[in-house]
Amino acid sequence: MIEYKRLAKERKKKRIVVALISCLAVICLLTGAYFLCTVRKVEVVGNKLYSAKQIEDLALPSKWDYNTVYLWYKTRHTDIKTPPFLDMMEIEIVSYNEIRIRVYEKTIMGYVEYMGNYVYFDKDGIVLETSAELKEGFPVVKGLAFDNVVLYERLPVKNKEIFQTLVSLTQMLEKNELNPDCIEFTGEDEMDLTFGEVLVHLGKDSSLDNKIARLKGILPSLVNRSGILFMEDVDESTERITFKKTLSKAEQEALQQEQGTGDGGEYDNGEDTEVYTENEDGW
Repeated sequence: MIEYKRLAKERKKKRIVVALISCLAVICLLTGAYFLCTVRKVEVVGNKLYSAKQIEDLALPSKWDYNTVYLWYKTRHTDIKTPPFLDMMEIEIVSYNEIRIRVYEKTIMGYVEYMGNYVYFDKDGIVLETSAELKEGFPVVKGLAFDNVVLYERLPVKNKEIFQTLVSLTQMLEKNELNPDCIEFTGEDEMDLTFGEVLVHLGKDSSLDNKIARLKGILPSLVNRSGILFMEDVDESTERITFKKTLSKAEQEALQQEQGTGDGGEYDNGEDTEVYTENEDGW
């Protein structure tokens, strides 16, 4: 009986020792994994509009995210929250201390000016960013009626279908490698484009692909010029397109000073017209 109790105590001591050794091993393993698998290199790919640091801060919001073991578990058992201005974000573990963040950004369609800021939106009219800084390469869009702006929500314009027209227009412009400075929606759902000091009256969105294709052929001859190109009634049967020349802003200012129009006098703006016709060599 005494021998049985002694053996039982020894077995209990062994189990305690084994448990302590196991716990110690787990602690050592976790400690080693924490320090050995600390993320030391973060590569961000696919970003154009947002900096690598901005993407990294969003993808790795806590200090635990900088551990590849934790990150491996997190990416497989939880959904990685994608910021509203991205279509998708993927995190790839390259090695025990290196990860790669791949992002797919939403495309900025253009911007509107609101309360001294530039408000950038995507093809659905979702506000992606508001900033006092002007980003190059995007057209300003005018003629959209709204009374407030909320980040990551749709611009509250009265005409909900206007973005479909805007998407079609910008896709055609991009296809034809045309980059206007301004897109303006005027009365009765008509559109104007501005390229430098050339104003293009597109009119309604009928025959839009035909209008943009012809515009591509004409614009090279209007570089560094000032005037109005009338394309409201252009369709497949149109043979002649009229361009009305006007004085440039610099010329107008010089003429104003010369004629002393500062006191309300009028001056001749020098308008003249040209007609473009299509031939074998283009317009």
